[in-house]
Amino acid sequence: MSAEINHVATTFVFVLMRVGGFVVAMPIFRREMLPRTVKVGLIMSLAMFWFPTMGSAVPGDLGTSAVIVFGIREVILGVTIGMLLGFFLLPARVAGSWVSQEIGLSMGQQADPVTRENSTVVSQVFVAIATLMFLAMDLHHSLFQVLGLTFEHIPFGTSLSGERVAKFSVDSLTVAHEHGLGIAAPVGVFLFLLSAILFLLNKASPQINLFSVGLPLRLAVGFGLILLLLPETCLLIARSLQHMLDFFLVST
Repeated sequence: MSAEINHVATTFVFVLMRVGGFVVAMPIFRREMLPRTVKVGLIMSLAMFWFPTMGSAVPGDLGTSAVIVFGIREVILGVTIGMLLGFFLLPARVAGSWVSQEIGLSMGQQADPVTRENSTVVSQVFVAIATLMFLAMDLHHSLFQVLGLTFEHIPFGTSLSGERVAKFSVDSLTVAHEHGLGIAAPVGVFLFLLSAILFLLNKASPQINLFSVGLPLRLAVGFGLILLLLPETCLLIARSLQHMLDFFLVST
């Protein structure tokens, strides 16, 4: 009876370790504004959800040292999965950085009060929109589905191969940058046309100072375009989120 209880407790601890590492590393859950009690409750709820489906996934004759090693491995695995799946917000960040560079705000980075990372104002706005749309579209359920699939494809006691992690990271970054440029394309095309017009005006009238005229004009036009094309931008962000999660499901 005690051996059975130890086996059940060990299985639950392993599930808890992987889920805990995932929640801690996932960008949308590690934000400072999310209370720790909510994080703990989420970890316990997800662990209790997947625990009954584990069955005999954990060997019953593990020693104390093996349990410690496997537990540490599960934490590392959960953190790795959380960091890799955190790429779903990367398209919005790439789009915001590219638009900021076109407007002329790439040098004006500041610390994000939520993530504690340096980013431009436009990037913070785009990431905030992506986060809200991610939750509004219930895509976090798909994210949990991907985590659930890892229990099937990556059993307890195993680890991710470096080749698989590298391939997934490169493919995710490629897909994320493609979607990021697609999100920024509507605003970027107009800013490119504005740059071409300013270049032609400078050629026609060399006395016009592009730095004194062009920079404020690009800034005003850029923010005006962001507000004007905000519905299209939100639609593109929603599509990028769905495509990223579909890519995660296929890759898993």
